[in-house]
Amino acid sequence: MQTYLFISALLTVVLALAHSVLGEIKILGEIKNETLPEIKGIPALWDSKNFSKNTIRFVWHVTSVFGLCIAFILLHFSNSTNISPSDNLIIKFISITMISAGLLTLIISRGAHMGWILFLLIGIFCALALM
Repeated sequence: MQTYLFISALLTVVLALAHSVLGEIKILGEIKNETLPEIKGIPALWDSKNFSKNTIRFVWHVTSVFGLCIAFILLHFSNSTNISPSDNLIIKFISITMISAGLLTLIISRGAHMGWILFLLIGIFCALALM
């Protein structure tokens, strides 16, 4: 078992679940009673008054699902006994993406958004797995 990739997979599951649950409580729950701009041109059979809120909620949770997908990819690689060069490239891309997301989150939120810690840890553990 590739321990660093297994740890990365677990941290990614934690990140994805925290994103959905905490986002629902702290962000999506707060906009429930807010008035968002009505999107013009929406077909009448759609609820144009809540279209913005529903879109934000949908996109929010889809992002978490993508995170779980990355976690399962890392879990798959963590159980591989022989990692091919193309597998290494995928892990490298995940590592670079996570480190970039961590740095971006750290800089933009000035450290207030705690996601940067998990992003950086996931990226570093993926990089360590390649060494």
